[in-house]
Parts: sequence; C-alpha cells; structure tokens
Amino acid sequence: MRDRERRRKRRIIIGSLSGAVLLLTAAYLGMAMYFSSHFFFRTKINGWKVGGMDLKSAEEKVGKGVEDYLLTVFDREGEKHHIYGHDIACAYVPDGSVEKLLEGQKPFQWVAALFQPKSGEVPITMEYQESLISDAVAAMDCFQEGNIIEPENAEIKLGDDGYYIEPEEMGTRMLFDSVLGKVKQAVSAGDSEVSLTDEDYVNPEITKDSPVVTEAMGRIQSYENAEITYEIKDYEEKLGKEKIRSFIELGEGFQVSLKEDEIEKYVKNLARKYNTYADVR
Repeated sequence: MRDRERRRKRRIIIGSLSGAVLLLTAAYLGMAMYFSSHFFFRTKINGWKVGGMDLKSAEEKVGKGVEDYLLTVFDREGEKHHIYGHDIACAYVPDGSVEKLLEGQKPFQWVAALFQPKSGEVPITMEYQESLISDAVAAMDCFQEGNIIEPENAEIKLGDDGYYIEPEEMGTRMLFDSVLGKVKQAVSAGDSEVSLTDEDYVNPEITKDSPVVTEAMGRIQSYENAEITYEIKDYEEKLGKEKIRSFIELGEGFQVSLKEDEIEKYVKNLARKYNTYADVR
C-alpha cells in the first residue's frame, strides 16, 4: 500500500517536472521564433530604442531622425552653410542595413541578450525633391552675388623697391553644378557635413607659381642684377638698378623686353655728356 502511494507521488513529480520542462522549452522556442523577426529587447540602432520591434517598425523608428536632418556645407575658408531637410522634402529610404542587423541576430541566444544590451549604427540614406535641393543650394549665402569675390590672376608689378609678384586672389565664386553634385551625394548618404575644395571654385588661371610668372620674374631679375659699365674715353659710367628698371618693359602675357629707344637715348646722352667734359678739358 505504501509502495503504491510512493509510486503514485513519484509519477506526479516526474509528470510535473516533465510538464515544466516542456513548457519552458516551448516558451524558449517560441521566443526564439519571435526574435527571428524582431529585435532583441534592449537593442538600439543609431541611438533609437528598437527592442521588440519588427523590421518595418524599426526602420520607421530609425528614419524619424530625417525630420531634423541638417547638412553643414564647409567652404574652403571654413565658413559654414546649411541645407535643412525640411526645405528639400527629405525622406528616409531604407538601404537594407537595418535588415542586415536583424538577420545578424542569433535568435536562440535571446536569453543572454536580456543581460547584454545591443547597439548598432546604420547609414541614413535619403531621397529628396530635385527642384527643392537645387533651390536650397542656390539660396546659400555663398551664391549671393553681393557676397562673391571674383578670382584674380597673379601679376608682376613695379614698386618703390623694384619689381615684385602680386599673388593671385583666389576669390569665392563657386561652380554651382559641382557644389550641387556634392550636396546631393551627401544628402543621399545621410551625411551630416560636406567640405568643398578648390575643384568646386572658379580659380585664377595664373598663380604666383605659374611658370609664365616665375620665368618672367627671373628674366627681370637677371636684367636688374646685371653689372653694366660704360667706358667712354677716360671716363667710366656704371648703370644702376634704378636706371636699368626704367629700360625694362613688361608686356602682355608676361613678355619681358628692353626699351631699345630708351637705351639708345641714354647712350646718346651719355656720349654727349662726356664729349662736353672732354671739350671743357
């Protein structure tokens, strides 16, 4: 009698334990199946909480940041210009990155995930209205005529201390299509900033380092540094730099030549001067 009672209790205990195991197994498998299409609890993407969300809900959550999208455009002087998402009708376009994060989960590890927060980063790829983004770029301060400085070529000038190179003025006139292309690319990728370079500007054709300038300056300096002494009868006349400069002519295209008529006039005056001295002697 007692043995029968013990066997009955044993069967009840074993049955209860088996039921509990089956129940826990079913719950475990059920949650694993759930997390095959939903993000683990305590998961964040780009700082947004997406735990327990399916793919569509998670993508909508991640795309919420588009509402406050701002692109900062840095010109080559470091000045900032802005393109606002609401001005170009920005909209988030999923590129599959969120889906890849979901597919990368290991559903059967959902228990461990309860104690280990997950986080990921995805690019915010976007679309925009073509006409609006063109208008937004055209409205930037750097494209307003009153703010534009035209580029100027380098020049060779004559100052109090002689000839010198006046460096080029880079200016601030931008190439609209080039800037627009960079802005479009940045917006599509969801970038927060983009920097412009020399290739986005109308630049001077001639700089202080251009061969045409350096070669012309070299020729001028060779004339200026020349040591010229005229020997007339018993006299010597040294030609100074200042006088030599008066003989130099800088023409179009940085063509350097000597004013032959001025040199001839100088020589005649010199001959007349010393002929006079000889007559007096």
